[in-house]
Amino acid sequence: MDTSICWICQKGLALTGEHMVKKSDLKRVFGRERPKKPLHLRRGKLTQEVADYEDRILTFETKICGDCNGTQTQKHDNAWMVLSKAFGDRTSLKPGDKIKLVDVFRNDTREQMILVQLYFVKVLGCAMRDAGFKVDLQTFSDAIKNGIYHPHVYLSFGVVDESNLPKLAGGMAASNGEWGGYIYAADPITVSVVARSFGDEVFDAWNPRYIGDEICIQAF
Repeated sequence: MDTSICWICQKGLALTGEHMVKKSDLKRVFGRERPKKPLHLRRGKLTQEVADYEDRILTFETKICGDCNGTQTQKHDNAWMVLSKAFGDRTSLKPGDKIKLVDVFRNDTREQMILVQLYFVKVLGCAMRDAGFKVDLQTFSDAIKNGIYHPHVYLSFGVVDESNLPKLAGGMAASNGEWGGYIYAADPITVSVVARSFGDEVFDAWNPRYIGDEICIQAF
């Protein structure tokens, strides 16, 4: 596995870091400026203090090229920013709530949700490489480069009972060789991203090939 070359375009030098949780989500959860209380990043048993939202420890170790991190995927990032803000702007969010996507994306709703999925395809790809999982990411790369949705990457949107926990933002990857997943948390929403290598459907999850105009919030 050549980590010096961008895994998305497979030709550019992998020199830029992708945030494990978008900087806009960190600012939404913890404040636009650096919080007075220090933030800490936990990776297994290791805890590190975060200097600011630009701190390199907030990015995946897997790098991508500047073009893929900018021009190629900026519209994917922006689509997720809009949806994430819609979750954050709600006075409450609980299991069973339904989010009408036309209220979030008034124009080109389906196209914008495909861009949201492609954002998480990028995040999941970086997470899987970081974790050292032996998963072929060619279909991930093809989806991102061609701007088409990935038929076997599913998103579930839910909330976690954090009544006794501080505000949360973070992620965690897992795989067993047949599937890979990433949990993306940015209070109040948590997104479960699952890819099935054999194309088995993931029930109670969303994929752009399904026709629907709303998201149902689950309990995680």
